[in-house]
Amino acid sequence: MTIQTLVIGGVVFMSGTGCRLFHTTEAETGQLIYFWGNFAMHYAPMLIALALTRTPLPVGSLYRDLIDILLGHASFLVYCGIIDPSKVYTCTVSDTWIQVGTLCMVGGLSLLRWKLHA
Repeated sequence: MTIQTLVIGGVVFMSGTGCRLFHTTEAETGQLIYFWGNFAMHYAPMLIALALTRTPLPVGSLYRDLIDILLGHASFLVYCGIIDPSKVYTCTVSDTWIQVGTLCMVGGLSLLRWKLHA
């Protein structure tokens, strides 16, 4: 779930910072196809995983959540080491800001989740 949350956080962050790939794709495919394609690629996997979960999601300790965030972000750093997100997504912000923004967004959501269930 952490990696999928990083994907969603990254997409939201990059959309909010004006990465042109999202706008170009929408202009080329139209709003309807863009919306459903984006949904299928970035959001549906988490919703499907949640729907198939038979038990309530475990609420771990803050320590466990932080370890999950760090492991997920390590995967994201490997991804960023293989490709250059600012070039692939034609962003005006640097890769560093994409990584920091995504980590802060996901970290904040995880801390909020922990606080609400503590």
